[in-house]
Amino acid sequence: LFVFAPTRRDGICITPSDYKRLAPGEYFNDTLVDFSLKEASSLTILASRPHMAQMTHIFGTHFYSILRDSGYSAVKNWTKGIDIFQKEYLIIPVHEKYAHSC
Repeated sequence: LFVFAPTRRDGICITPSDYKRLAPGEYFNDTLVDFSLKEASSLTILASRPHMAQMTHIFGTHFYSILRDSGYSAVKNWTKGIDIFQKEYLIIPVHEKYAHSC
């Protein structure tokens, strides 16, 4: 359907199957969670507090599970070019098995 931030490396592609998950009674998938976090941060942080955009880094939904299951070496390049120690806010979505919200 469309790509959020198509010119950036971290662009998110929303497909027709992702779109169907927006129907009542359906669960969001990882793509929709990633999109929601990026979109909300763009609208909220950049519009109302542009300085916070430089102070915040949002990891994708797979970051935590890959770090937990495979260790640091599997995610060490996820922040290549970003000094997370200079950030004041790190947002790490955590999805545990069987934990869903509607």
